[in-house]
Amino acid sequence: MVVMSPGPSAQMPGSIHIEPFPPDGEGEYKSKPEVHIVNVKNYYGKCGDAVVQVLGVQENPGDDFFTVDAASDTVRIVILGERSDIIIKQEDLSDANGVSCININKVPKLLIWKNCLGSACPPDFHFIVVDIRSMRIIRGGKTECDAICAYRATGSRLPFRLNRRYR
Repeated sequence: MVVMSPGPSAQMPGSIHIEPFPPDGEGEYKSKPEVHIVNVKNYYGKCGDAVVQVLGVQENPGDDFFTVDAASDTVRIVILGERSDIIIKQEDLSDANGVSCININKVPKLLIWKNCLGSACPPDFHFIVVDIRSMRIIRGGKTECDAICAYRATGSRLPFRLNRRYR
C-alpha cells in the first residue's frame, strides 16, 4: 500500500511523492526504508476481431522484445475475443517477450515469443500461437511451440528470424 503525501515535489504540478507506511501503521521509521518504484506501460491493439492487451511492460529495449516487471503479479497478455478470452499470465512469460499479429491468407494469429536471454538459457525462443478465430492456443504436441511449430501454425518465417538474430 502507498500513501500519497506532500513532500519536496508537492510544488511540482503533476508529480507524486510516495512515502511507505511505518511498520506499525503509526509513528516514524527509525531509518527511512528505500522505496522501489517501477514504471510500466500497458499496450492495446487489435489482431483480427480480438482486442489484445499487453499489461506490465517495464522496458522495450529493442524492436523485437520487451521486458516485464518481475515483482508485479499484474503482468498479462489478454486477448479479448467475441465469444471468449485468453489470458497469458506472467508465469507463462520470461525475461524477453514479444507479441505480433500474423495475418497470412486473412487468418489472424497472435504470435507470442519468450526467452530468458541469459547465459544459462536455451538459444531459441519459445512460442505461443493463438488462433484468433477459434480463440484457441495452438500447441505442437507440447505446452509451447518451437520455431518449426510456430511456423507451421502461422505460415510466418518470423520465428526463424528471431532465433537467428539472438543466437
